[in-house]
Amino acid sequence: MPLQLTVSPPFVSRYPAKNMTLRCDRNLDVQTEMAKVSRIRILKQSTSGWDLVAEKRDNEDTTTVSRTASTSAIITGDISNVFLKVIWDKVDDDNFGVFKCYAMGFDAKANPVKENSAEVDIREFHKVIRHVVDISNKAHRKIGDLKKSTADEISQLKKKFNKSSSDPSNSHSSVFLDNTISSTGGNKFLTLEFYEVTRQFNPSIWPQGSYCIHKLLHQSCPAGFDEGYVYADAEDTDNAGEARNNVALYASNPLLYFCCQNSGSASDPIQLPTGSAFLLYRFGGECQSVQGMSVSEEFVQINSEDSSNYDLVSGSHPDVDRPGSVIKFHLCYYK
Repeated sequence: MPLQLTVSPPFVSRYPAKNMTLRCDRNLDVQTEMAKVSRIRILKQSTSGWDLVAEKRDNEDTTTVSRTASTSAIITGDISNVFLKVIWDKVDDDNFGVFKCYAMGFDAKANPVKENSAEVDIREFHKVIRHVVDISNKAHRKIGDLKKSTADEISQLKKKFNKSSSDPSNSHSSVFLDNTISSTGGNKFLTLEFYEVTRQFNPSIWPQGSYCIHKLLHQSCPAGFDEGYVYADAEDTDNAGEARNNVALYASNPLLYFCCQNSGSASDPIQLPTGSAFLLYRFGGECQSVQGMSVSEEFVQINSEDSSNYDLVSGSHPDVDRPGSVIKFHLCYYK
């Protein structure tokens, strides 16, 4: 703003009593339209509006002071230098509140111009501390609420990745995958959900063999694995694709990253946790044998764009078939 109002000292306290100064002058960093100043005022906010504290006019040698400034206040001003100052030798209730600086004058074409400073809220020092503490406490509560909300959302989403396509060509191989396919009218929707293990593992936990796992975005593959990806160019029309969290890039046309290794024979059993059923992606044409688990070959098939199709696979990726505008993932189900 063209005017600035400053208070000194910056932290005001009535005990011990100290001088307090309010100074209004030109803000040299802001351009003004006022070529001639006729009146400068310092005002204090009240319930009815703005009350006069002090005033200096160009046609008067003296300054005007109100009861708000008290009789002990020293008022000085200079219209030519756009300057007005009030000094109190004693701090009391009248010194606390919201103040601003106001000027009236004319531009170069003699048009009336009014300018204000930013409002200055003067509080007692201990009240300032209390106000800062209140703001800090509110911020901590807001952060806590945000953390809880985020945790609840993560819990609900369960690191879910959804890929939906309203094409009847979407299909799967067996009963255990029934929940991945839902129907609405004549449309079929494919939903794939994944759980992401976030704690750090020693790379040796992934035994040598022939299989693929999902690669988390922005993270490297475990030791011994090579990276690759499968890009599905989904249908341009009636596409309801959605991708969330840390498994796929893009929603309508997902880009899935994988980590694959072929460092051992698929027929040699490897050790993995056997507490619950799980899936591995097939790699090298044969499901990896897992000690203590029976395995069945399954598939998930996604229909992609029929015309101008840009399906793409690169690097080390699971076994996929691409007959026409279809991507068929081969999986191994262990139970």
